[in-house]
Amino acid sequence: MRPTAVIAGGRRIRRGRPRGRVADWRGEMILKICVRSKSNPGHHHFVSYDTDCGQVRCSCSDFDDIYCAHIDAPLRAGERGMVFEQDHETADRIMAMMPPIEPPVGWKASWQRNKAWRGLPTRKRAAPTKSTRHAALGISEEDMLRRPCVVFTGTFSVSRNELVAQAEQHGWRAAGMINFQTRALVVGEKAGGRKLRAAEAAGVEILSLASWSERISG
Repeated sequence: MRPTAVIAGGRRIRRGRPRGRVADWRGEMILKICVRSKSNPGHHHFVSYDTDCGQVRCSCSDFDDIYCAHIDAPLRAGERGMVFEQDHETADRIMAMMPPIEPPVGWKASWQRNKAWRGLPTRKRAAPTKSTRHAALGISEEDMLRRPCVVFTGTFSVSRNELVAQAEQHGWRAAGMINFQTRALVVGEKAGGRKLRAAEAAGVEILSLASWSERISG
């Protein structure tokens, strides 16, 4: 069965597996590459370059003059991770022949964040480890979560482990970030501005180390 032919911009382009070079019905040369779809894994699109008029088009927009990541990544940025391996040479040839591509105003190239599509190694985040502090204190996890929460930020004259242990001895629970359970933020030197802003926005009490020591000892 012959591949379906479509008309794009007055030129006949053969659908099906590209051979790198395709002659249109007027004998002019169209270079084509096959690019993996960014939004639909398992699918691909054809990007064509008309050597006669210098136009670059993509099948993701039915070969309309619409700029897309399938054009930007391989033909402007020179990336090959999303291009079928047998079309790498053709992509290099297109880049050598065509004038530099100028993306539309406001183009953000968000495809750069898609490492899988670019063929770059991706690192999976390790699953967060579950705290066992409640077991060390001899209480249940539920009781630990019911405790008021304190966050420490900045540097102190004592170690962070000592501060956490002291808080737990007085019925508190230490956390690393401000959340809806936080009751106090203890501020040392070089305190993080993000935690301070989060505490102010949430109405969390902000204390110095001296004030915190007075609070738990009183």
